Amino acid sequence: MKKKITNFMSRKTMVVIGAAIMTGYIANCAVAKKAADSAAASIAATATNVYNSTTSRGDLVSYTITGSDVTLDWNVTDATGVIQFTANIAATCGAQDATYGYRTCTISSATCTAGAVACPAGTAPSGTFEVMEIPGTAVIVHVPAAVASAAEGATTTREELHAGFISGGCPADVSGDYAYIKVARASMTSSATDLFGMYRTDATFTNVHHSEFGMTTTGAISAAISDYMTNAANLSGAEILTGSTCNNGVFTRSASGNTLRINATAGGTFILDLPAGQGGLISFKTTNAAAIGDLASRNWWGIVFPDAGAPDLVSLTSSTLASNQVTVSGSTLSGGTITNVPVQPASDAALATKFTAPTAYTTSGNALQTTYAAPANIPGLMQISQGPDNNIVAIASKVGSQVMLFGTVYNLRSAAGATCTAGTAGCIPRNAGNFMLFSH
Repeated sequence: MKKKITNFMSRKTMVVIGAAIMTGYIANCAVAKKAADSAAASIAATATNVYNSTTSRGDLVSYTITGSDVTLDWNVTDATGVIQFTANIAATCGAQDATYGYRTCTISSATCTAGAVACPAGTAPSGTFEVMEIPGTAVIVHVPAAVASAAEGATTTREELHAGFISGGCPADVSGDYAYIKVARASMTSSATDLFGMYRTDATFTNVHHSEFGMTTTGAISAAISDYMTNAANLSGAEILTGSTCNNGVFTRSASGNTLRINATAGGTFILDLPAGQGGLISFKTTNAAAIGDLASRNWWGIVFPDAGAPDLVSLTSSTLASNQVTVSGSTLSGGTITNVPVQPASDAALATKFTAPTAYTTSGNALQTTYAAPANIPGLMQISQGPDNNIVAIASKVGSQVMLFGTVYNLRSAAGATCTAGTAGCIPRNAGNFMLFSH
């Protein structure tokens, strides 16, 4: 019997939906529709595509895909971002699933290359993982815990989400304003409190301003309102990053003793790979923001990572626009259903209290505050309403003729990532996973 899921991300099944970040669409709208249409067909393309990916742990993984052959260079970092060693993995993928858009890939070989330390014993993963690729644009990957554990040389029960862009070289100018969603899990780090925010960068990702936002509540999670999470020692969010190198599309910069890696594209997207345990950021240029009407009447694919349970894949359809919102309905690969889940813009008058400007932000001196007076003013920011909790925020981006939706679900968690009771010390809304959907 099929399981009926009435909430998109219930408190019990706080899902993380991974999807492709279709940067090639932005760079060349003329080929966008062709790429989107071909995504539903066979992915056994003969071209070789290289993607740079961040992970929910905070590693940097390079994927090379040629037809059914996939190779991974999985750079395992430490808490300061230094590459410790690299797991080199080869796999062969099967045919694309016509309904959910994924391929299952079987590992055929694995080796390890030493970095700052020697390769630990047992760094030879085996088994399978799932890939969604839109050739020449982006890739997302679900990695089972057993594979992640072997690749990282450590015992973990954590499934991982990898999301990356096509490696498009090193653009001369990546300046602009970007909206981001944090890719991290509360069970990984006590720093998983910022959920979304903004970046403003110069041409070379050296002179930046950033604003981080999370949610706060002293009671139920449904009563949470936006909070300013930028480091108290630097409330203005202004920062000069050191370093000037860019190789294979990845800018390497340093800040406060940590190494950061940024895969930025001329098309207006970037991933920021943070040190191990801190996850990463997935972002898009605000000029590419989607409005709520852009989400209407579309078909969507996604991959789902429950906070407690097995990962799943989704196939969804969005409704027409009505009362400044759309609803999504569809099915999961495991046999569940999703029914009429509302999506609405954070700027909607009904959400004015939830996404109002935190006092710490209005008095921070942050240059971004002049343009984006409150979280409600962040281009493309959406809320997905699930049952009584309403604890999902998302960012929507136009990608040529298509739309991509990615975001985070938050729940009351301790610094260790455990469930907790509102009002107890350290129990605050934290990132419990991420989701991304793309239309096709």
